[in-house]
Amino acid sequence: MQFAKPQNKNLQIWENSSDIVKEFFCFADKLENLNLKKYSEYLRGLCLHISENLFEISNRQSKEDMTRLLTNNHFLVLEAENTMMIFCEQGIIDSQTNKRLIQKLNRLHQEIKKYLIVPNSKKNLR
Repeated sequence: MQFAKPQNKNLQIWENSSDIVKEFFCFADKLENLNLKKYSEYLRGLCLHISENLFEISNRQSKEDMTRLLTNNHFLVLEAENTMMIFCEQGIIDSQTNKRLIQKLNRLHQEIKKYLIVPNSKKNLR
């Protein structure tokens, strides 16, 4: 699967998210093969939303827009992590795969947090 490059080619965070999306799509295909289509579509939509938001950020000039999209992604990544933990608890995903995917999501989450403006702070987006 190929993704279009954002205009701001220096946005490494988007490239990292697109790599995660590719891996989650493979997992979603496995879910579909297990007749878990609802979960597979949910996971695809969630991961695409994360990547699309980061793509949008690369094309925005307004710090307010960027902050809104990053904040939204902050919560979407947490939702993806929670979803994977539930899948693991239900036996839908093995613990080793779950751990690997959660680690990738955690890294992405840390990258997103680096770009967020802290409320009531003079810290700006980089």
